[in-house]
Amino acid sequence: MEAGIASQLQDELSKIEATMHAQPQEALRLCERVFAAAWQMREPLAHVLAAERYGLIMDHLGRAIEARNALFDALQAAQSAHLFAGEARLLEQIARGYYTEGQYRQAIQYWAHCAEVSEQSGREVKTWISAKVGLGQIYYALGDFESAVALHLEALGRVDEVGDPYLETKVKINLGVDLMSLQRREEAAEVFIPTLDLCLMHQYSDYAAEVSFRLGQIQLESGQLDHAMAFLDAALGHARDVDYRWGEANILACQAEVLARRGQHAAALQTVRRAQVIAAADSFSHMLHQQHFAAARYAEAMGDVATALTELKLAHHGERNLMAASVPERNKELEDKAGLRPSANRMLVELSNDVLIEEGTPEQAFTLITSESCRILEVERASVWLLDSEVHQLRCASLGLKSKREGREAAIAREVCPAFFDWLESDPKPLIAHDAEHHPYSWELAHSYLRSHGIRSILAFAIRVSGQARGILLLEVAGPQRNWTPDEVMKGQQLADIATRAVASSERRLFQQQIGALNTELIQANEALEARVRDRTAALEKRNDELLALNETIRVMATIDELTGIYNRRHIVERLRQEEARSERDSHPFCVCLIDIDYFKDVNDRHGHQAGDEVLRIVAQTAREVIRETDCVGRYGGEEFLLLLAGTDLEGARVTAERLRTATEALVFAQIGADFRVTISLGLAGHYPGEHIELTISRADAALYRAKAAGRNRVVH
Repeated sequence: MEAGIASQLQDELSKIEATMHAQPQEALRLCERVFAAAWQMREPLAHVLAAERYGLIMDHLGRAIEARNALFDALQAAQSAHLFAGEARLLEQIARGYYTEGQYRQAIQYWAHCAEVSEQSGREVKTWISAKVGLGQIYYALGDFESAVALHLEALGRVDEVGDPYLETKVKINLGVDLMSLQRREEAAEVFIPTLDLCLMHQYSDYAAEVSFRLGQIQLESGQLDHAMAFLDAALGHARDVDYRWGEANILACQAEVLARRGQHAAALQTVRRAQVIAAADSFSHMLHQQHFAAARYAEAMGDVATALTELKLAHHGERNLMAASVPERNKELEDKAGLRPSANRMLVELSNDVLIEEGTPEQAFTLITSESCRILEVERASVWLLDSEVHQLRCASLGLKSKREGREAAIAREVCPAFFDWLESDPKPLIAHDAEHHPYSWELAHSYLRSHGIRSILAFAIRVSGQARGILLLEVAGPQRNWTPDEVMKGQQLADIATRAVASSERRLFQQQIGALNTELIQANEALEARVRDRTAALEKRNDELLALNETIRVMATIDELTGIYNRRHIVERLRQEEARSERDSHPFCVCLIDIDYFKDVNDRHGHQAGDEVLRIVAQTAREVIRETDCVGRYGGEEFLLLLAGTDLEGARVTAERLRTATEALVFAQIGADFRVTISLGLAGHYPGEHIELTISRADAALYRAKAAGRNRVVH
């Protein structure tokens, strides 16, 4: 029994636990019932616990994405109630959902947050293990199976601390799959066989289906067809017991392959078609087109050319559909790389530097901020609200709409929304409401504001000047629930900082105007007060200088080199220092590569500085395209660039550097000349544990010098 939960909800949670493996559909229905009751009874812990089970069930049914809204709803309940352990577990599931979609950046962000919250809770070894499993799966997805094995072995080493057979099963299944990918089939079988016993003992039918399926694959690859079919028959039974559709389709396809190996091609064709029915009904598109290819092979082996041709056409049609679905995203990436569409970061920098923020009227500044907020975060509505002097209500100062330039809204009163005002005055964190009607700070807005505009999700940031609340920046999404990502929250906070600057600048100018008027009166009234006025003016000038210094600091903080679009020197060096600290903490390798464009001065002298700028831009863009997502590149100075190659040794770094050298050598600069080419020289250095980063850079620079001395257009380490 969980302390602090009403007995009615505790009974429902117990039923969910008892049915989630054997009767997942019934367990899902119970979860949804707990969600509704927990909200009505203000029981956030019950909501969180039910959401955890809901996410696990949906994941095993192949519907993890559909569970995301429920997980984010529970996450906001856990965060508001300071349920750190529940928050950590929800973050792990959210991270896993993004991993399943192939969105590794978001997955890593949420797993990192998960680790941080796990430390706060002080007792979340399970979540730590799950995070290790997740990171191992990312390495697996990237093809680094050895690292995946190491991480999953590390996780397995702590499962005895938690006594959770379900988690132990999960870790072992992942380890076994890693070993299969390394062709270590006997070791994989040694992991899977006791794991199957564990599944059967605890009636984990979904996992039993998965393990039996994997053992069937191992037997198939070893040519033991009878044993393979026995395991697959068992797997199919387990999958059907819990309606594990993804597993059932995979198992049927594998059985078809066993039949084909036996020469029973007609039976194989019939079996794979049963798999196709499931894949088509559940939109398993990647699986379906592979099954069509398999069916074509079986039909061809039978001499049924017409059927083989039909299946091939269906397979190729499926491939075209999959490629077409990815076209918009690929076009978006190309537009971003080519600069055809302004990036959110660039728009933020331009907004921050706009003269209206510091010198415009509040109305001008707020109109600009709200309209740009709609573009930067792709929200339907963005608004700035200011507190009245009695702090009794918020007045809409500017409303930016995605479809129109601006509008206005009625005031929000404290007496109607006390929890919202409590957040504004006392909570320093942003209000992140994925489901605004069920967030403890924003639910009071439902009747008077949210429903009338169809608002589902909001982000709210306090505007504070000198520690005092002045108002809020409110970002709103209508339609489907928006599950705000850390990147979106960060950009929202940057927009709120810009709004804060606008408010502070307006107050400063108003204050200066008041001081000017008072100064005139004092001069006319009494010469004796001039000294006091000078002191006052000096204080204002000092404050003005401080504000100017702050503005200068903000300007210097810009991280992107304006010409090339990559990191500037300050930021790439900062990234190196961060990687140095991470390397010391986690004991992982990284390398530094200094790059110099050969004979760059001749480019400027012969073709002009515009041509030189074009060379810098294209070489920088090429470097960014060649390196991995985990690596980064910055302009180190003039025609020099610096690469940070994370998580790789010197040999791996050399391969990347050579790939970049070759790509640069092949570049065509049509605007400069048909025969114009450039080459680069590269100096590599691996970071030694305990070594200061400046020494690593110095060694890379020395290697670069040797590369140039040896004739340029080469990689030296």
